[in-house]
Amino acid sequence: MNTHRATNGAVDAFKEEASDRLKVLRAALEKARERVPGAEATVRRMARSVARAAEEHGLIQLESRAENLADADTRREMFARSRVLLEAVDGALPGPDQARILIVEDEPTTALLLESVIAADDRTIDAVGTAAEALAFLDRQTPDLVLLDLVLPDADGRDVLLRLRERPASSDTPVIVMSARPATEARDECLALGAQEYLQKPVDGSTTRAVVDAELARARGRAGPGSASGFADRAAISQAFEAARATSGGTRPVVVVNIAFDDLESAPGERRTRLWEASAEVRDVLRPGDLLSEGRDETILALLFDIEPDDVNALLESADPCRVGLRAGIAAVGAGATLASGIARSERLLSLARAPDMPRLLASEQAEGGRAPRVLLVEDDPVTATLVNHRLTKDGFEVEHFEDGEEALEAARSRAFALGLFDVKLGGMDGFELLQRVRALEHFRGVPILMLTSMGKEADVVRGFDLGADDYVLKPFSPVELVARINRLLDA
Repeated sequence: MNTHRATNGAVDAFKEEASDRLKVLRAALEKARERVPGAEATVRRMARSVARAAEEHGLIQLESRAENLADADTRREMFARSRVLLEAVDGALPGPDQARILIVEDEPTTALLLESVIAADDRTIDAVGTAAEALAFLDRQTPDLVLLDLVLPDADGRDVLLRLRERPASSDTPVIVMSARPATEARDECLALGAQEYLQKPVDGSTTRAVVDAELARARGRAGPGSASGFADRAAISQAFEAARATSGGTRPVVVVNIAFDDLESAPGERRTRLWEASAEVRDVLRPGDLLSEGRDETILALLFDIEPDDVNALLESADPCRVGLRAGIAAVGAGATLASGIARSERLLSLARAPDMPRLLASEQAEGGRAPRVLLVEDDPVTATLVNHRLTKDGFEVEHFEDGEEALEAARSRAFALGLFDVKLGGMDGFELLQRVRALEHFRGVPILMLTSMGKEADVVRGFDLGADDYVLKPFSPVELVARINRLLDA
């Protein structure tokens, strides 16, 4: 029950032939990073040797990228171009990166239906029918997304979900739970345990596809090819975090930083190459032992140990943020908190740092300033608005309520919000247009937005995901469910 991209024989032959050269190249890059004399010359020589091997096998893209590395004029260019080359080799170009999806479903017909609904050329789909098989699969590898049936023949799906979240490598893997059980209590518990979504069986094909597409889009681009290019992959980040927690009893200070650069839109050449080049400004000010990885939506993720947010702020200030167009969200990961929660908080802080009324470098304490998280509520039904306002205020949120989309858009342009809550049906500008226009605001790109839609409006759900919504709630809804979904998005 697997869908695989055909293996490129030329790439496999190239990698076998050039294996030793690639090993020497990776080692030389590490030495060059440490400024060992002669290492940069070795990098260039090995890059030309790799280019010749790629040419012999007709791999034009690999040849070009290796030649570009050999011709790099500066250290920054060398490390950025090495990243491009090694990603091409590790990703087995040509062909798109594969997203691996695990379906855990004991009913073969349902599993086949799910596979047909979510299949795509850039996806590899595996299916298992029991909890034991799922856990054995996870011992071998970590998928990019899991579709999990709640009722399995040998275990409750919630136990599998819990085990997923306890494993460092899968602590932030998106999980979509499916069940024929009533959605009230089971849904709230699954969301509290870390599921991204709960789908009622029988699942609808277009809704399932939209949810899977949205979750993969959010997760895409997080892992890098390895430390030889200066970036750790997500597994290494998770392992370092867990090791720091284990050796200190959970008390060792850890800070997560999410970093973006203003000028990528206008930068020439490949945007990702420009991102890696810009990240050199950050690497130069970080300390030995600090880790860098790729975030999502063209950001850089940093993990720092034994340091407080104010000191991280001072480190980044030394990189001259205005000169390099750097903005950052700086989040301390408290005792008992997960790495996923720290990453989510740093992403929210980065979104706030992009707002006109916020500093470029924003730490948790600066953002909070003694204030509750601010929610932009756009709802023209007074009963629903009153219910939501009352519940969120009771739970510690600051709510700004608008009945009109134009007024809400003006508020979104002028100040920062932690979350948006938009009704689909509004007078004048509807919720979809508001969502689209708010998503065009740079400081709102990473702000979670939850849509409210009428029961049974499947088309609303699909369109909302396509326009950038993070989640939706069907009317009528339970206030408990609404708060659970908001807390999941904010990782509170």
